Amino acid sequence: MKASTAAAPQPPPDSPSDTLAGRVRAALYALPGQFESDLNVSGVRATDLFAWLKGWYALAKEREPSFRYRVTPAVCAPDDLLVVYPWVLDRVISGTPQLFAPFVIDAGYAAAYRNWHWTNVVRTGGDKGGIKLSEVTDHYPSKTQLISDEPRHDRGGNYGAVGRGRSAVDRARMARAWRCRAFMRSASTTRRSALPVVTGTS
Repeated sequence: MKASTAAAPQPPPDSPSDTLAGRVRAALYALPGQFESDLNVSGVRATDLFAWLKGWYALAKEREPSFRYRVTPAVCAPDDLLVVYPWVLDRVISGTPQLFAPFVIDAGYAAAYRNWHWTNVVRTGGDKGGIKLSEVTDHYPSKTQLISDEPRHDRGGNYGAVGRGRSAVDRARMARAWRCRAFMRSASTTRRSALPVVTGTS
């Protein structure tokens, strides 16, 4: 593999706890302890649960969360966040969802690092490593605008897998968010899912 020549993007510092952005982060981390749901999932075959819930099987060989994040960096406002909550059903493959501590990261940084990682680490050399950036640059675009970046070559559909291409700076955050894994692996059929959410305070 060719060595990377471009410097990797660096994450911005976390917002002070006494600012609006800092209080939003605190609320996000507090949510699992306050979360309640009337949803009760039943009657879904275990083999269909992953597709139905857009989930991630905790015992799969792929140990990182498999959600895709393709938003172009330019549309992310300074205080926009990418927030991912791991969750389980309380009766393994049925029951009520329960939340675990989230993975919280600056949305613009996550998008920029994703593109850097794809170009310099995953796909090195030639046109196959290129990315077609979205032409949208406005913060908070309309739902009809195409804000996703697209790889020029991605036969395996791996582009946008932020959980795989994270930096050393973010590994501790991701590990904290998925620390329930050891508990969950004790139940051979436990399933966990990740819901990607982008939120902002601007």
